[in-house]
Amino acid sequence: MIWPAHPDPSYNSNLCDTKRGPKNLSANITSLEVSMQSPAILGSERTLVSSKRQFERAKSGTHIVFDVGMNNGDDSTHYLSKGYQVVAIEANPILVERARARFQKEIAAGQILIECVGIVI
Repeated sequence: MIWPAHPDPSYNSNLCDTKRGPKNLSANITSLEVSMQSPAILGSERTLVSSKRQFERAKSGTHIVFDVGMNNGDDSTHYLSKGYQVVAIEANPILVERARARFQKEIAAGQILIECVGIVI
């Protein structure tokens, strides 16, 4: 499997495991239309609506990053500091609870959406 190049040249590449790829698979989203047809992947109808709003912002020039497997949120913090909006996905409910506490202000400002879901393919 080939891992995509990171979109932000200032990103700390030491956060990657070169044998298995990035710890958190984050990517700029240019089109969510395929995902929008499958709300089960995103976890809930509420998430689907939130993600559609995020997608509308992306089309207007705002950059969105998906932090899949956000863990403790350090990658999300990096992207937020660069002005990106973040959709963070984590399957561990304890880590999600901690992240929601950590990012209270950013959640309230609409800068980050944190969802407790696992992706099954």
